Amino acid sequence: MKKQLFMVFLALGAFSSAYSGWTSTDPWVKPNEGLTLDQAHFLGSHNSFTNIKGKNRWQYGQQNWTIQKQLENGVRSFMLDIHKHKRTAYMCHGDKGKACSGFMASFQKSDMKWNTFKSALETIKTWMGQNPREIVTVILEQYVSNDMVDTIVDSVSGLAPMVLTKNDWDPHQHGGQWPTLKWMADNNKRLIIWGKGFSKYNRKQWAETTESDYSTTKISKVCKQRSGSRKNADKRDGINALSVLNFFEKISDAKASKKHNTYSKLKELYTTCSRDHNLLPGGKPPFTLALDFVDLGNAMKLINEWNAQAAAQLGAPVVTPKPLGAPTTAPTPSKTPSPFGEYTTMPTVPGEEIPGGTPSPFGEYTTMPTVPGEEIPGGTPSPFGEYTTMPTVPGEEIPQ
Repeated sequence: MKKQLFMVFLALGAFSSAYSGWTSTDPWVKPNEGLTLDQAHFLGSHNSFTNIKGKNRWQYGQQNWTIQKQLENGVRSFMLDIHKHKRTAYMCHGDKGKACSGFMASFQKSDMKWNTFKSALETIKTWMGQNPREIVTVILEQYVSNDMVDTIVDSVSGLAPMVLTKNDWDPHQHGGQWPTLKWMADNNKRLIIWGKGFSKYNRKQWAETTESDYSTTKISKVCKQRSGSRKNADKRDGINALSVLNFFEKISDAKASKKHNTYSKLKELYTTCSRDHNLLPGGKPPFTLALDFVDLGNAMKLINEWNAQAAAQLGAPVVTPKPLGAPTTAPTPSKTPSPFGEYTTMPTVPGEEIPGGTPSPFGEYTTMPTVPGEEIPGGTPSPFGEYTTMPTVPGEEIPQ
């Protein structure tokens, strides 16, 4: 029986490799940085590490591209299975304790030379260093301890400061909201790691995300939460949960993936799943759309469309939260009324511009007093207290 199974899977792997030539997809368009994390949308890869082409390839895997090539082509969310093997964390695919050795492991990767979790993080860190405003997320199927995850993150030079930890940002402490992409880039908190629990660097996946069922492309089944996501629903109360929508088969098939990953099929998937607001909060498109063979079909077209729609819905500019280390407050999307008539807004954070303003009613005076009532030379006392400057042309900034 094992020999028969081996031949079946070997044939499937060979078929996938022969069929699944790289195809062109729409280029990745970065989301508007005014979007909060839960308003943005990213393409994700299932079993991101199982590339059947490129360096250290698998015989039977779920991706053509290596993690490096996925990053270069706009994939921003990576599903990694990590297993304890030879006293460290390797990326293997299978049941706990069996994924990195034995029959099932050998037919997937005959040389059984597994890449380490550390090597994946090093690839991601190097690429993020070269692309300093990109956001990346990692979703772990985790068969190692949180301590091991933390130790490995610490071992990758320069990576730890990039990780958005719960201490850096807990949506429960920010009115349920997530930071803007701009805040994440400005503070270099651009990598999120979700696993099986909160720790120094890890975040508990289903306490902050919803996730659909998996290993099926029957839309009626996909549009339901997987059990772990359902059981943790109470932990997401009061926050804008991030949603992960899976769409891949139990047995990977590149030809099928090319059909399932088309713009029209994925749009049909979203339209159906959006009716379940427990799976897709508010019925909005998923935060991450996770696929096999991300290079086939054209999922990126839909991801870019969702991000363009989200940016169009922003309306007024989103106020950037205070830098790390400042008192914890929720992002403030609203603005205060201006006392200057047609001036439409006053800044809620230092340096925010006043859009659509009119020339200053104070003529040549370029500054206002720092002490209430202090006179402007040759002028009259200011009624504006601590405001330090007033613009003389539309849109000029009011500095701190």
